[in-house]
Amino acid sequence: KNFQYVISNTSLTTQKKHLQKMKLAFLPATLAALLASGASAGPNTYTYPVKSINLSSALKPEYYGAYSSDELSVGRTTDVHAVHGIQTSTGASVLVGKGDEAEGSQYSDAFAVGLSSTSAKVWGWGSNSANGDAANSVAELSSGDFLVAGWRTVGGIGKRSVTKLSSSGSELYTATDFGDSSASHGAYEMIVLDSSSNNVYVTGLNKKSDLEEMAFKSYGNVPSGTAIIEKLPASAFGASAPTSSSVTWSREFSGYSTAKTAVPFGSDKVAVQLYGEDGGKSAAVVVLNANDGSIVWGPSNYGNDHGEGTDMTVSTDGSALIMVGHGTGSGEVGLSGRVTKISTSDGTRSWSKSFNVGGNANIIYNECWGVAALEDGTGFGVSCGAGIEGDKCEQLSGQDKSDCNAGIGDRRAGAKPRGKDNWQSFVFKIDGEGTLLWQRVDSYKCNNGCAANIDASGFDPSSSAAEWIFPGTGGDLGIVTDEVFGLGVLMLGTDGTEADTGGGGDSGGNEDEDGDEETNVDGGADKLGASLSGIFWLALASAGVFAL
Repeated sequence: KNFQYVISNTSLTTQKKHLQKMKLAFLPATLAALLASGASAGPNTYTYPVKSINLSSALKPEYYGAYSSDELSVGRTTDVHAVHGIQTSTGASVLVGKGDEAEGSQYSDAFAVGLSSTSAKVWGWGSNSANGDAANSVAELSSGDFLVAGWRTVGGIGKRSVTKLSSSGSELYTATDFGDSSASHGAYEMIVLDSSSNNVYVTGLNKKSDLEEMAFKSYGNVPSGTAIIEKLPASAFGASAPTSSSVTWSREFSGYSTAKTAVPFGSDKVAVQLYGEDGGKSAAVVVLNANDGSIVWGPSNYGNDHGEGTDMTVSTDGSALIMVGHGTGSGEVGLSGRVTKISTSDGTRSWSKSFNVGGNANIIYNECWGVAALEDGTGFGVSCGAGIEGDKCEQLSGQDKSDCNAGIGDRRAGAKPRGKDNWQSFVFKIDGEGTLLWQRVDSYKCNNGCAANIDASGFDPSSSAAEWIFPGTGGDLGIVTDEVFGLGVLMLGTDGTEADTGGGGDSGGNEDEDGDEETNVDGGADKLGASLSGIFWLALASAGVFAL
């Protein structure tokens, strides 16, 4: 099944790479010649050059896998939305998030899904816990097991929770004994493994008086509670569940409702991103001594300059923190993606900059949720969604309102109309000084029945948004997407394919081009995939793997 997925749903170069990973060195010359011929099924991606910049330099789609709740088989969970993900030590990926306990339920349900190195589904897990819970983050232990952090309702109490899953997705235990109690609820928003020290940091909140608006990551901000970070040794997540007594140290931050992430750096420091509803606290940072949790500097508030902070990482040399989110810069209108650079030594802010897909800023929102430092030190990838918010049109007047209701957020030649709540994935790369190196705007294209390209009859793109970003091997970037029907993962890399089968754009994707392009998927891909698949199985048979 995984072999078939490689042949039918990935680019030519990626096919070669993953076949090598599968150690199929015995493939006969017939298949080898076909793979070298230049034919390619291509990844399942529409790409829009009107909104993209410098596509010729951008990482290209290697694969794009997407699934509905039913396809994922994550217990009873429906209407899944992924908010976080990682690449595993084996090159696979794990995505986590929340859905509904049942269709129309008021309660959320935590889930996790394991995907192969080509995005084929391997395993799925659903909490099946009653009365509300969510998975907000995942980390991999050196053993290959996974820690899924979030919150779970137990006896009417919202409790900070960490679920340990085996490498194959089986639940080993769920730890919830971290000190939460009636009218003093808690949740974890992020879990981070510092492999250099073999310690685990969990961030989030405690002391929340109720279970209203338990919102985290791209599905919102929790308005009340007390931000907290806790440090535990990785060994605490052994055969039995850890408790509050397993915590090495913890620190609370009054006036902030949650701690969004922890970023270890240097030999003995950890930066914590904080969030509060008041004033400049919507984007705040404190740096702690990792040995005892004492404050080195901060908390420093950057919200008035940055906007809402959503994620943060550290430069490869450890000198700067890069914070992302969204807001409105000085002299600007609308909502743009925002990036801020902060000195790790003393918290000095160097700059804050805006990034967007263009078009009418009064109509199109740009919301950024994740940032990743590239392994090669050449910069940072940022993941965002771009589109028309559901209630935005009613807030406008005149031509803007008419355009908004018609889905016309961008009047540039070649831009395609998109109705409200129909989003696009917006991913860009910057260098250490915030200079834009490239940006790409994409959406998912189904395997069968979709228009061959964006200029073809019947083109009707579904909503996609980049909810998270994680570094992959060899400079790749993994993008966790929210799809109108479920979730997806788009892998961007140097081995990907950019192909123009539409009538307007060019494969270079210059920002001034007057047409949107489509990354080749099914314009002949169904026939090609079938041909490749048939020859592939013949090749396996002739190699003696099995008898036809």
